[in-house]
Amino acid sequence: MKTIKSIASRMTQMCRPAWIVFLSSLQLCCLLLTASLLLYAGLFPDAPRSLAAALYELPEAILLIGVLISVCIEDAYRGRS
Repeated sequence: MKTIKSIASRMTQMCRPAWIVFLSSLQLCCLLLTASLLLYAGLFPDAPRSLAAALYELPEAILLIGVLISVCIEDAYRGRS
């Protein structure tokens, strides 16, 4: 529990550009997962289910890349190398 609190407190101290990158990647992941759910539920009958499966797998990579870019921005902002 202490680790989670330290991560949350560290996230609140992020620089603004890093925070924007992190939130943008999180929003994009939520959008892709919602689109995947709508496609899989059959709301769009012409769309193949393979598209829904691809949209379901994509957010993991986007979130990972977003977090890595956010960490790099934070390190550059704080002056670390």
